[in-house]
Amino acid sequence: MHKKIIGAGAVLAILIGVLTAFGVFNLSAPQGPAGSEVAAADIVSVPAIEGTVLEAMYAHQAAGGFTFTGKEHPSLGFFVETINGRGAADGKYWFLYINGESSPTGASDTNVSRGDTIEWRYKKAN
Repeated sequence: MHKKIIGAGAVLAILIGVLTAFGVFNLSAPQGPAGSEVAAADIVSVPAIEGTVLEAMYAHQAAGGFTFTGKEHPSLGFFVETINGRGAADGKYWFLYINGESSPTGASDTNVSRGDTIEWRYKKAN
């Protein structure tokens, strides 16, 4: 039995090595959600409430959860400029994700329910 455990461990080590070599695993930097090129430090979560993402953001800010700034544009809605003091720099911007998917609408036009996942990801535009 001892030989089987060592054999299984060796096989696992080789498998991880091969997958790392082919880029399936990246053991170097912390990553955000699966398939994301965003480091975990560049993701800000906001607890969802019944209403819009913007309403959830105001509630989270009022509770001391984070800070944000932005501007209301009459034809486009609210545009988030900074979150926790970080604004556009080096080609990076804040992107809204709902339940792991890029939102097709902005914070003032996106409705969420309790239990939804709201994330702002700081990343380069594609």
